[in-house]
Amino acid sequence: AIAAGTHTTCGRDAGGTLWCWGNLAGTWGGLATAYGAPTPVKGLGPVTGMGLADAHACAVLAAGDLVCWGTNATGELGNGSTGTPYAAPTKVLLAAPVAALALGKSHTCAMTTSGAVWCWGSHAHGQLGVGTVLSPANASAVPLQIPDLQAVALTAIDDRTCAVRVDGAVVCWGKVPSGSVSFVPVAVPGTTP
Repeated sequence: AIAAGTHTTCGRDAGGTLWCWGNLAGTWGGLATAYGAPTPVKGLGPVTGMGLADAHACAVLAAGDLVCWGTNATGELGNGSTGTPYAAPTKVLLAAPVAALALGKSHTCAMTTSGAVWCWGSHAHGQLGVGTVLSPANASAVPLQIPDLQAVALTAIDDRTCAVRVDGAVVCWGKVPSGSVSFVPVAVPGTTP
């Protein structure tokens, strides 16, 4: 498996070890700065999934736990803190096992094995999908569950996240392609069953 972010690429080998390379800027997985060759991420056991964004990364561990590292300006690491970057993987405060994850520019979402979708980080453009402005910073450093959403797939880019619901419809939230903002998942026209 392989994933690419803005300045970094990571790959998982057959044994589950996560290797990353690129411009790591001192905040990626205990790695120092920039690596032209794949280098193993420290502090991880075998991983089953991964995701990269502009300046943070996450990995799903074999037991379904989720860890993230990198910049944390708006709580996108989901560990309860904001503003402190983490060079080593830190556990996301999410108790349910994770099946899939999606990382945006300054937010992160995860789909649990039950199909529930949780998001955290910036909510400035509705990226968390929870339907309301959050006080005081319009961000959350802990995962928030999106109400009434059961999904089978998940993806994110920049300030937008989309999911495939169990009924086959595609829904998106955040800064949608038209340029408008939606604070709740809205169905993409033509995808509803």
